[in-house]
Amino acid sequence: MWQVVPQWFFRSVMLALTARRGLVVTTRQVQFSVKYLDSLGVEIAVPYYATADDTKTMALAISEFQQMLDDLDAVTDAQITGASINIVNILPTAGKSSPVAGSLVNRGELLNFSQTGNPRRQEWLIPAIALSKLSGGRLNLADADVSSLIDLITAVGTVFRYTSTVFAALVALLDAFLSIRKHRKPDTKVSFEVP
Repeated sequence: MWQVVPQWFFRSVMLALTARRGLVVTTRQVQFSVKYLDSLGVEIAVPYYATADDTKTMALAISEFQQMLDDLDAVTDAQITGASINIVNILPTAGKSSPVAGSLVNRGELLNFSQTGNPRRQEWLIPAIALSKLSGGRLNLADADVSSLIDLITAVGTVFRYTSTVFAALVALLDAFLSIRKHRKPDTKVSFEVP
């Protein structure tokens, strides 16, 4: 019979494993997601949580994550089919305290970039594009903030190189246009009792 294990248990296990390895971890919250496939073909994703020292290298973080996956694989009969790391609660350093009045996440700017070794375009959506960044209904490419973002996406950074979904490096902006996408709030659930 299966028992439901609370998430705090997984957090405490991850913190205990981290402490066992003698690491000092206090800076960033991290969520791991591991996909398990059983013999019946059922696949589930299980979240695990930890904290991480952000002064360590990405190579060390990946190495420790790989060790955790190896340890999990040794104690499960399921096949591990995928895993990911998500750094939780990273916000802009000078972010807004609330949305700008009239901003709509379904109205966005879609940027299409070329990529190395692939003729397809890779899109980057900017939801609720700032109206101040538009000129004549089009994205103002001469705007300092817009050009800074495009330069960041297409440049080789110290840590990150932004890529397409097939991990081909993004090279140059090909085009940009306004896009409307549906993002609706769920309907309020109301029940009526009828005699």
